[in-house]
Amino acid sequence: MKADIANSSANNLDEVRVTLDEFRDKLLDIVRDIQENDNWIVVMQDGKPIAATISIEAFEFFKRAVEQAEDEIDIKESAIALAEAREQGTISLEELRSRLS
Repeated sequence: MKADIANSSANNLDEVRVTLDEFRDKLLDIVRDIQENDNWIVVMQDGKPIAATISIEAFEFFKRAVEQAEDEIDIKESAIALAEAREQGTISLEELRSRLS
């Protein structure tokens, strides 16, 4: 696709930058290129990146990576909360209810 889009620019082997007009006009070619070559398409408007498209495989990879990072954060926060509970003690649900009423 790089050769097909006259004004596109490639920053590396996987990324192609296109204007918003090129993206709109050549959407089918762009989608085909993403599927066939796993290129990442960065859509530019007024010289600034405004959106990006990637293959579903890349999307699933990034989605799993984000989920894994979130899980690791949750585990760390849980460990901190558990340590605080052990240090400061806890109260029963009944005691909490009586304090709130």
